[in-house]
Amino acid sequence: MRHGKAGHGNGDFDRPLTPEGVDTSREHLLQLRQIFTPERIICSGATRTLQTAQIAQEIYGLDDSAIRAENTLYMAEVDSYFDVMQESLKEGLSLLVVGHNPEITDMGLLVETGRMFFFHTSYICCFDIDIADGETLKSAFKKATNPIYIPQKFMFGT
Repeated sequence: MRHGKAGHGNGDFDRPLTPEGVDTSREHLLQLRQIFTPERIICSGATRTLQTAQIAQEIYGLDDSAIRAENTLYMAEVDSYFDVMQESLKEGLSLLVVGHNPEITDMGLLVETGRMFFFHTSYICCFDIDIADGETLKSAFKKATNPIYIPQKFMFGT
């Protein structure tokens, strides 16, 4: 999931969600709740991703320990996301990842290699992955199945 729409702050890291960002994130996460329940939420430490993660935490009724905010994911390469995700997957937890572009779009492109798309704010892609023994999470993404996009008008080709 890409974080909700953010306003202005004291630098990019501290930009909070706008009221529209809060409302759209909540709307999309409520749609996601109908098909998926995460056990852990991974996000960067940036204000907008943390606020989006807290909206998810509230919707799913998760306690504070469910959110793993990693400052290293702010302005990070995609591989940094995979490293953090891999640690939680070793515990057998289902994940919701709230991040930034271009990394979130780049991860999605591993799933949808046949089409171009762009993650607008609050957009979600949910899918199943199986990781074989010795396989990396990144390679497993390329074999993801059953992708579901929220909203359904997901922007392909833009």
